[in-house]
Amino acid sequence: MAIHRLGNSILIALLVIGMAACGGGTQLAGGGIGGTGISQGPITGFGSIFVNGVEFNTNNATIIKDGTTIDPLSTSDLKKYLKVGMVVTVNGDIANSISGTATTVAYAKELQGPITAITPPNALTVLGQSVIVDNLTKIEIAGVASATITDLKLQDTVEVSGFPTANGTLRATYIEVKSPSADVELKGIVSTISGTVLTIGAQYVDISALTLAAAPVAGDYVEVKGILSGTIVQGSSLEYKSHSLDTVSADKAELQGYVNSVNATTPEFLVNGQAVQTNPQTNFNGGTASDIKPGQWLEVEGALVNSIVIAAKVTFEDNISLEGNVASVNGNILTIDNYPNISIEVNDTLTDGSTNPHGVGDHIIIRGRKLGTSCVTTTCLLATELESMTATGTMPVELQGPVEALDSAAQTVTVLGIPVNTTSIQSFDGNGITDAISFFNTVKVGDLIDITGTQTAGAITWQAMELDN
Repeated sequence: MAIHRLGNSILIALLVIGMAACGGGTQLAGGGIGGTGISQGPITGFGSIFVNGVEFNTNNATIIKDGTTIDPLSTSDLKKYLKVGMVVTVNGDIANSISGTATTVAYAKELQGPITAITPPNALTVLGQSVIVDNLTKIEIAGVASATITDLKLQDTVEVSGFPTANGTLRATYIEVKSPSADVELKGIVSTISGTVLTIGAQYVDISALTLAAAPVAGDYVEVKGILSGTIVQGSSLEYKSHSLDTVSADKAELQGYVNSVNATTPEFLVNGQAVQTNPQTNFNGGTASDIKPGQWLEVEGALVNSIVIAAKVTFEDNISLEGNVASVNGNILTIDNYPNISIEVNDTLTDGSTNPHGVGDHIIIRGRKLGTSCVTTTCLLATELESMTATGTMPVELQGPVEALDSAAQTVTVLGIPVNTTSIQSFDGNGITDAISFFNTVKVGDLIDITGTQTAGAITWQAMELDN
């Protein structure tokens, strides 16, 4: 098996992007409408199989689970091997944005081992790796996929699928409680090496029993399998890994994940180690190019050219944004001035440590998602990115989210339970919208809009509105 080093893969990808940007590579405006395709993301349903909003026919597909090849399966048999929430890579033909035909569907777990810590409300520790559980995580216990984090117990052996964040924690999309076993598996970046002992996260791994073609170095992204002996994993195998797509070229490529890094001088960034390039034709949904930063959760669609995704569309999955002054702080729950019916849950691990100390009166910018669970107040948000600063005088405010109600007679639009009077808004933008009349004639419930203004002495003046869809 060829050995790949993550660092070298990223460097090569960035060099290729640079060549393309300078005219030395192929530039495409969009992601194509058919032909070969590759899609990486969590399974969201079965029809045959749904990934990234596309239903893939798997009647003749080869299933590869944790390196084991399985013959084509019926949908009922497929569900015995693959589950909603598992992150898979689908190769095949994508006829359009809603259907395709899979030739292979590959799944490989990120982590398997005992739970050594549970930190409410949404964090676990497994083999020294921090695992984030949120309202999108599917948890299966004894074949029932409706469990929650409160059903998990210390020393439960769990299989975890998900996405590494910018700081190395794992955002789980699927967790299954397995039969107790000393056999463990983990993927991660090697942080330190002392003799034959590696550190991955907070887990020590002894590789003294292995014969490797190349010794690992700090910064390598590896997969280790072995036996847990006390607190040390005795490695039985080690492979060098990368999260980048396993195909060089495809008419259409789709992927989800966290932004690993951003090159500030050119329109390029890495999502799960996969190089992505934007251009003037790229459509941004739920944010702008300037919003892309390490730790941001994105879905990217485009064409894969010379191992680079040329983005036709970039979607900000955590597409709710709030900006304003902190009104109250109660543990890890806070509220913002003028949004009394919105509770915001903040977790330092989930926001990649970006939560600066914040208290009542501080000015904060939050990006996140609406939680499926109810709060004491009417709307509950989970912050996945938070920036805090000192409030002084007049400060900007922002409210971004899906439209919940429209009243053209009263000229109000409701977002996150907040009715916004649009009479003071002078700037309208998006999809040909130029004024309030065209706004109410164009926008519909469910559309994503961004409303900005200023706050002075606690009072908000809304000034601009943009349709983000």
